[in-house]
Amino acid sequence: LSVAWSPHDSDLVLTSGKDSKTVCFSPNDNEVLCEIPSGANWEYDVQWSPKLPGLFLTSSLDGHLSVHSILTPNLPHVPRDTDQNLANVFDMAAADFKSMRQPQKQQQAVEMKRAPNWFKRPSGISFAFGNKYCSFQRAQGGQISVCSAVKDSTLSGENERLEAALRDPNATREYVAEAMQLNPGEPSLALLQLQFEIDARRKLLKNLGYAVEEGTPGANVLGLERSEPIVEFVERVRKQKEFEKANERPPVGVPHAAIPHPSPKKSPVSIQGPAPWDVDDTSLLDDFSAGVSLEPKTVAGNHGSDDIDTVIRTAIVTGDFTKA
Repeated sequence: LSVAWSPHDSDLVLTSGKDSKTVCFSPNDNEVLCEIPSGANWEYDVQWSPKLPGLFLTSSLDGHLSVHSILTPNLPHVPRDTDQNLANVFDMAAADFKSMRQPQKQQQAVEMKRAPNWFKRPSGISFAFGNKYCSFQRAQGGQISVCSAVKDSTLSGENERLEAALRDPNATREYVAEAMQLNPGEPSLALLQLQFEIDARRKLLKNLGYAVEEGTPGANVLGLERSEPIVEFVERVRKQKEFEKANERPPVGVPHAAIPHPSPKKSPVSIQGPAPWDVDDTSLLDDFSAGVSLEPKTVAGNHGSDDIDTVIRTAIVTGDFTKA
């Protein structure tokens, strides 16, 4: 009654006849691939889905449309309590619901014997022993090619040198210096070489085009007092405590528990000044705010908001927080 050719696989054809069967077969192999369970009436039309591969519709003479898939041609399993649930929904008795159902003959469908073409890989590759690999393409008609991978000694040697250089910072510095001699104008190598130099941040900013003032490493650039390294400070304090503990000896004939230990001195509490209930609504910050001028100042020149943002951003990047 109806014939439909699959738009996704040229080797799949659907047919429906007066025996109420819908069959999918291969015209090239003349073989039935799968069979859909037959219904109660003739299915006079079948159509493939143009977008979803493997999905198709069947239309029977009683005016019913059925959705099927060649991947799961069997009907889903219906639980035994389905009749009772449906009867409760429609406020009916389960026995009355069963009597109103049209009896249908359940048949076992024929499952798909092979995968459709849209599941096949268009190409593939797999490596084997002895520097060989196998590849195939669908356009070649299933032909498998076995090729040998040519080993580039120069490339493999560079890879081994790079891996060895990354394990040691000194070796990495030498590797970058040798690469700079071979490619003196390479920007990436120039930036890498800056990371191994003294005052790398200042030189990097200069390389990026920022105007940075000259200074020595560790200079007082933020207006702070220069402090000694924390490692040396902690070590000196520890040695001083050990020296005091070693030289501390109790008097002869006096037990250690009887030695008077001076109690820690507490700083005297100042009771001068007005009581809290005698203080008016003034704040402690009044003296501070009195010395601050809140009048706006006019800066010479015409500076837009974009220019000010650029100046602030540049000052923060270069580390000039006073200017920012």
